[in-house]
Amino acid sequence: MSTAPVSGRRWAAICFPIVAVIVLFLIGRRATNAATVPSPSASPSPSGVSFEDAGLPDSVDAPGEVETDAPPAAVDLLADGGVVVDLNLAAEADLRRLPGVGPTRARKILELRSHLGRFKSVDDLARIKGFGKATLRRLRPLTRAS
Repeated sequence: MSTAPVSGRRWAAICFPIVAVIVLFLIGRRATNAATVPSPSASPSPSGVSFEDAGLPDSVDAPGEVETDAPPAAVDLLADGGVVVDLNLAAEADLRRLPGVGPTRARKILELRSHLGRFKSVDDLARIKGFGKATLRRLRPLTRAS
């Protein structure tokens, strides 16, 4: 058995992964601690300004609440990143967000809407040349006619 001292490269190869894991752990902890939001009942910040002094409201509306007086939106975003487009309110750019609807199809939808006045159902899209059963089946869950 040889008891030769460990060379610098070998020492670095052994210690570097351990040091890297420790550093990443500490960075992750710091990011987690920074992401926590202090509660309004917490002590004032280091600057000496409390939530009451800052003039913030006592209650804040939840982000999911919707005003009842607000007009309906032309595009609703789904949790999975998809969209639901209202055919009677959508602009050309909104319609182009639908799969398989480019500028030409979007203009045709707008022309049909101006001709009809408003869509009574999504099935009215069948009046447009090129909108077959398969296209309607694909677009039905992504559109509505309010």
